[in-house]
Amino acid sequence: MCGRDGAARCVAPVRAMPEKFSHVDEVLTVGEGQFAPVSAEVWGYEVSGLKVVQSWLAGRMLQRRGRTSSPLDALRPEAWSEALTAELLELLWVLERSLVLHRGQAEIFGQIVGGEVVSANELRAPSAEERAEPRTRCEPSSR
Repeated sequence: MCGRDGAARCVAPVRAMPEKFSHVDEVLTVGEGQFAPVSAEVWGYEVSGLKVVQSWLAGRMLQRRGRTSSPLDALRPEAWSEALTAELLELLWVLERSLVLHRGQAEIFGQIVGGEVVSANELRAPSAEERAEPRTRCEPSSR
């Protein structure tokens, strides 16, 4: 497992295949199981408009929700397992770490944007060789 240093923990085990999930006050409830702390930032984490945690959970409920892309989507676990609990925790930990990295990236980006500006006139003009279109491997050399 990666990221064992994440904050989220399983505080009550998921005993049966869950039918629903929710997030209230940093507690993620999955069926009868609970995971905490799960920040609102982790819960709401999106990639290209897809809410990562909700999408992951929706595909693992008793009645699967969400889009299907192939017949393989019908192959699903019949019961919640320790492996699913471990996968969910790893997902939460990865998102926790991603948020920390995003904050660091935002700080660095702010420094870059706020830094010294170099005008195009201060840059050396490229040579004719540097301006030339690169040769491909299929083209014979011009020797």
